[in-house]
Amino acid sequence: MNKNRAYPIFTISMLTFVILSSAFGLGWVFATAPNLWLQGGFFLLFFLLLIAILLGCIIYFQKQHRRLEDLREKIESLITHPDQYLISGTLPIELQSIYQTVQEISSQLQREKEDHHRMVADVSHELRTPLAIVRGQLENLLQEDIPLAFQQSILPVYDETLRMTQLIQDLQALSLAEGNRLRLEKSWFPISSLLKEVIEVFQWEAESHEITITLECDTEQEVYWDIARMKQVLINLLGNAVQYSEGGSVIVSVQLLPTGKMQVEVSDTGKGIPPEKIPYLFQRFYRGEKSRNRVSGGTGLGLAIAKEFIELHGGQMDVSSEIGVGTKFKFEVPVLSE
Repeated sequence: MNKNRAYPIFTISMLTFVILSSAFGLGWVFATAPNLWLQGGFFLLFFLLLIAILLGCIIYFQKQHRRLEDLREKIESLITHPDQYLISGTLPIELQSIYQTVQEISSQLQREKEDHHRMVADVSHELRTPLAIVRGQLENLLQEDIPLAFQQSILPVYDETLRMTQLIQDLQALSLAEGNRLRLEKSWFPISSLLKEVIEVFQWEAESHEITITLECDTEQEVYWDIARMKQVLINLLGNAVQYSEGGSVIVSVQLLPTGKMQVEVSDTGKGIPPEKIPYLFQRFYRGEKSRNRVSGGTGLGLAIAKEFIELHGGQMDVSSEIGVGTKFKFEVPVLSE
């Protein structure tokens, strides 16, 4: 219950109690007292007693409310900043059991999360070999002189193995990144060359959909990143921008911030993303448009992987969108990523 509504409800309840009790008491006094003076004395005494009870209840509940509010603030502080209590050694007695419970739950959740990531990564690794064998056999069949009808029946199976291979690679990379077990191969390179290379990948597709891709980069600053991982981030972002923009333009802008971070923005003039869907964009297998099939909509892991790779480099990513105007993905990563 909202604490701003607690006092009015409590006051109304107490007044109702006083009124009903007074009415009952008055009826009993007038029914049993032998004269008016005695009736008046009983009434005054009864009324003062009710007032004292009411004031006592109000004072008691106010103290309890303040105590609960103080306890709530301490619990919130304990959850968000547990080290402050441990360093200062001032953990209140009433919070010690709560702290222990929170720590046990947190440790258990962390273990389960690590086990989940490890399992997904291991299963993905084990599936890569049989899929590679199946794909190789299908490629050999397609290269042989076989009837056209047989080729047409094999091609969908071959395409599905390619999709499954990509899905497994994405799942393994995402699980390793989430478990902080993904090794980054960092090196110095100019960010402008990476952006030009990624834009070149989508240039033909963009032109075929009458989309113009513009690069706004006035810096030749080098960055110390894992070029393969960051290339995958940019491919995911630019691929989405081109895919969801029917005509119009896509702008990739780069800016070196005074904080020593490189800011990259990928904006499009698509139809935009509804506000209620934005919080779910970085979740696994989430697709904003349910009508898109799994081929045109990808694996549903692209944005989740992009966000994890950015965070592994010590950066952060966010998104803003407006219906009918377009969507902008932005990330900031230190030039010298630790």
